[in-house]
Amino acid sequence: MKSYFFAFLILGAASFVPLISFAQSASTVRVDSLNALLSSEGCSDKQKAASLIASLQDEFETLEYQEGFLTFLRNRAYSYYCFQQMDSAAYWFVQGAKHARSQELWDWQGEMLKNAGNIFLLKADYDSSMFFFERALQVSNETGDSTFLPATYIGKGIVFQHLGELEQAMDAYLQAERISRNQKNLNAQVNAYLNRLTILSDHYPDRIDLAELYATLELCRKHELRANQTTLLQFTAGAAADSGKWDVAMAQYEEGLQIANEIGRIDLEVYHLEGLAELARKRGEHQAALKYIEKGLLNAEKAELVPNQIQLYLQQANISLEIGDYSQAVNSAQKCIALGESTGQKEVYYKAYKYLSNGQKSMGNLSLSLDALEKYIALSEEVLNEQKSNQLSELQTQFESEIKDNEIASLTQEASIASLKLDQQRFMIFGLIVLVIAGVGIGTMFVRQQRLQKKQQMAQIEQRLLRSQMNPHFIFNSMTAIQHYMLQNGAEKAGHYMGTFSKLMRQILEHSRVEFISLGEEVDTLRNYLELQLMRFGNRFAYAINIDETLDENYHHLPPMFAQPFIENSLEHGLFKGLSEKNHIEISMTAQGKDEIAVVIEDTGVGLAEETTSQGHRSLATQITQERLAAFKASSQLASRMKIENKVNEAGEVLGVRVALVLPVKVLISS
Repeated sequence: MKSYFFAFLILGAASFVPLISFAQSASTVRVDSLNALLSSEGCSDKQKAASLIASLQDEFETLEYQEGFLTFLRNRAYSYYCFQQMDSAAYWFVQGAKHARSQELWDWQGEMLKNAGNIFLLKADYDSSMFFFERALQVSNETGDSTFLPATYIGKGIVFQHLGELEQAMDAYLQAERISRNQKNLNAQVNAYLNRLTILSDHYPDRIDLAELYATLELCRKHELRANQTTLLQFTAGAAADSGKWDVAMAQYEEGLQIANEIGRIDLEVYHLEGLAELARKRGEHQAALKYIEKGLLNAEKAELVPNQIQLYLQQANISLEIGDYSQAVNSAQKCIALGESTGQKEVYYKAYKYLSNGQKSMGNLSLSLDALEKYIALSEEVLNEQKSNQLSELQTQFESEIKDNEIASLTQEASIASLKLDQQRFMIFGLIVLVIAGVGIGTMFVRQQRLQKKQQMAQIEQRLLRSQMNPHFIFNSMTAIQHYMLQNGAEKAGHYMGTFSKLMRQILEHSRVEFISLGEEVDTLRNYLELQLMRFGNRFAYAINIDETLDENYHHLPPMFAQPFIENSLEHGLFKGLSEKNHIEISMTAQGKDEIAVVIEDTGVGLAEETTSQGHRSLATQITQERLAAFKASSQLASRMKIENKVNEAGEVLGVRVALVLPVKVLISS
């Protein structure tokens, strides 16, 4: 579900509240009346819009009325937008910005620049779009006017989202929400939330807060924000369908469809028709689903909504296959592919090759079926590789950003120390005669303090370096596992594996920046890692995580990533070779007093001696963990220790390995 919400489109031209007042005259009253007509009818009647534009141009031949002239330029551009004349719309928004600047009307300039950015965004000219959004932000910084900021940040977020820079898009939307909340601008606040919701829905569905979603829907109902209401109904209906509440989903899609029809939003009608078609298909009501699709295609073609046409043809091909109408399935798949190739949206249309192959095969066209199947496989691999590349690029960017932050912090600290030394030297020079003894004492204490600080800083830096070593080591092992998993399983399962891996990588990167994380975060990371390994090893082992009742997952904090390397050693080198018929890993966390936590990892593997000699392997992760413990103790002066031993029975047989870690624990309030 990818629809974007532009502030100037949803607000409309007529909703702008002028910030300047001028004395009214007969001429200005006539201009205001013509502007009101152009605002209300400029999107519905092209001939009347042209007539109103000509009349207003005649009025301004002799009239000096800056507010009316700028309103005219904006309404004129908005009318061109409504009739899909994007170049003309962009031109008149830019002209409006230039005129507003010449008159030093900064609120108008920012508004025009923001709308120009939105027009270039619709034209997919992302460089030009970002240029105008940045110019609008610059105007705000220079003048202090912030009325247009929420919509500008929404526009920037959409650009980032189109470019695949999802974290930057989320930041822009959150910034828009924050500013609009402070301005009590509910419409912009909801628009920003909706755009943020599109990212969550497409990429992080588990992060959607349903309570927040329904609360926002009720807010829109209360304040009659009908366009936003029908959009939110798409998401609530989708959530209901995913949880098996099909009747609820159907009612919400139909409610959204009715509202979209009443307010004349064809694009929103199409999204609800897509949802109704998919829901009908799941319920086995194939003919009803095809009727929804046919209506959706009529509307999408009328409004030139190409992405929606691609999705609808894809649905039509799938349903036609299910009911045995192979000719229609082939026809729909071919239309989907043609439109998809014209827009480059292969992440959507590549599936149509699979439907095309199945349709041709059912019709006996085996050669054509094989050709389509080969294209499907090739495109599937391209899409999967691009997704993997994007995820790895994001990880690399975060690594580089962290390194730069550390370098900046280090340089800032060095500059501060140098400045402090210079101040001390000046003080000592001026007070040397009368304070020589005190100066010597202060100098001695200062040197001692500097040595202690540097010693502690070096230990902290060593600790950060060791954590940063763990991340590439862990990523290397995980990517090797992913490669193996992809060779053994299909692209669909590998895609699910990559999604789980991406979530785990995000947790690892976030935790690598801090000294302590909550117990709940550590447990959640371990669970994600073990679930990932369960997928990899085909559920060939079981695990349990036990937490002492005296520990609180939110308030008790411990250093991150100490248990994972030993779990990895167990899985890679010992677990599947032991005497036990059941492969099992157990992690226990118990409090030891108020300042320590014991973390115990036990497995049913081959044991230490066999594990080491059979593999000829010494775990780099274990070595780094030992060094981390030493560096952590040096930097924080808090207790930490480790013991690794075999588990044996009464007969002296090795039943596995037991690792006991004692780590410091802090009681903090998580943000």
